[in-house]
Amino acid sequence: DITWTTLAVLVNAAFFKGRWSKPFDKDETRDKLFHYEDGTTEKLPTMHAQGHFMYGVLEDVEAKFAVLDYQ
Repeated sequence: DITWTTLAVLVNAAFFKGRWSKPFDKDETRDKLFHYEDGTTEKLPTMHAQGHFMYGVLEDVEAKFAVLDYQ
């Protein structure tokens, strides 16, 4: 079961319309494997950045996330 906190995080991320404090460089976007819950994979465009980021885990959906500042 998904907790209310996880649901709030996922909805917030899906509808995010802000600007990143440090924008991603479009030239650094690469196709990377995305792993679906059923075990299948698909190459999807993935943003890339290097740096030191806070991160966390949403255990109820077995997901990891990074905390990125926005304006």
